[in-house]
Amino acid sequence: MSIQISNCYLTPDNSKRWTWVVRIVIKNLATQEVIDWSGWSQPIESPVLAPLQWNVVWGVDDASPVIHYTPAPDTHANLSLIVDGNPVPFYTTFSWPTGETSLTLNIERTVLVNQDGQNHLFDFRLEELSDISGSTRHSSISTTRFIPMSAAPSNITVSFRRVVDPFTKVQTNYEILAIGASLQDAQLKVSAAVDGVNYTPATLTALSPTMAKINGVVIPRDALSHVINIKWWTHDSGVNEDSTPLLMAPLLGTFDLAPPVTPTAVTATLLRDGSGEIPDQIRMEWTSSDPVDIYLIDSLNVKRKIDTALAHETSLIVENSRRFGTQNGVAQSYKFGVSAFNRSGNSEICYAEPVMITAGQAATVPQTPDQVAGTAVTYSQPQLVTALAEELTGIDATVIASVLNGLVHRVKHVLAAGGTVSLNDFGQLTAEWTVDKINTKGILVPGARSGAFIPSVGFSKGVKLGQVLSDTEAALLK
Repeated sequence: MSIQISNCYLTPDNSKRWTWVVRIVIKNLATQEVIDWSGWSQPIESPVLAPLQWNVVWGVDDASPVIHYTPAPDTHANLSLIVDGNPVPFYTTFSWPTGETSLTLNIERTVLVNQDGQNHLFDFRLEELSDISGSTRHSSISTTRFIPMSAAPSNITVSFRRVVDPFTKVQTNYEILAIGASLQDAQLKVSAAVDGVNYTPATLTALSPTMAKINGVVIPRDALSHVINIKWWTHDSGVNEDSTPLLMAPLLGTFDLAPPVTPTAVTATLLRDGSGEIPDQIRMEWTSSDPVDIYLIDSLNVKRKIDTALAHETSLIVENSRRFGTQNGVAQSYKFGVSAFNRSGNSEICYAEPVMITAGQAATVPQTPDQVAGTAVTYSQPQLVTALAEELTGIDATVIASVLNGLVHRVKHVLAAGGTVSLNDFGQLTAEWTVDKINTKGILVPGARSGAFIPSVGFSKGVKLGQVLSDTEAALLK
């Protein structure tokens, strides 16, 4: 018989003391019988263990804590994180990476904590397990940190652009463009509302690193103006939270109506030719679902719009077309056409076959009393210069012509800039602006500058009386 001590090791118990355990194996060499006995133990005091070597260092952005940990030999560790009393799923029992001494956590991405600009309690817990004895040691570090809100987008501008056909100039589409340095941010989101309707998500198509097209904004194709509101924000998918939205100043957008279809089956029939005081009559007929404009090309090849018909009308009688073109009293060729229109513009003109109409006869204009008396004189500018040179003796005609040209040029320059020139005993030459107005097609016609002459009292009354009067002399007349 022999006695063999095969194992001797330390085990912990619930009293936090350590125990020596001896295992004895007795083997009968003759019979090969083995008796395995273990049971003798001797408790000893637990050795003093060094605390876990770890700490938590927060980044300057309060969003990336770095955990430093030096594992003891023959151990492995588990990390857990509790925020505001709630275990974080990903870090419930996270195994510490083998061979690593530091680990960075991105709170914004992996930790379910509200980015609401509030303080939150973070409780980091580390569990170290011995690979030999199975013993465990626990340690925790708690800290309160302020978690800022997700950053809102900034420095973005938007604009509305009409897309037109380069040949027909008809609007075929529209684009809403955005310019900004943050347009490449994958977390950037955008939505739009048209005419106050609820915001709906939109998408971005990058045109350059700093420019993108906003897709998904639907504007009715009705040729009316529509208010477009654009809203930007950043969405953090890690915590499923949005930043404070950036609201843009409202845009105005218009999508013109599709061009109207060109009328068909256009005919022009002579109902009555003109003679003397009797005007001619032409029946125009066409097929169109839109209102139409009636056009005429006379014998001088001058095109003019002469009438308009409503959408439900398919025919119209045009009178006295003979007053246009050469006024010689003989038959002339007149060409009539029809063009459909809507708020956005006109279709092409569809012309009927030409119609022969007897042109009007130019009327003889009676002479005025001044012409009968022989006092009416018509001056060209050179004739006016000659007349002034005869009246202003001693002044050369070239000087008078130069002064007259300078006067005209200066007056035109002043009026072109919106100003006024006042001449004593003559009147005022001034620039006037018309007001914006909406025409019969519903299209805005902007105001325009034009020149005007306002005669003085002396000029006006003197012409009426056939005298040359100053303003002072005219004021004395009753």
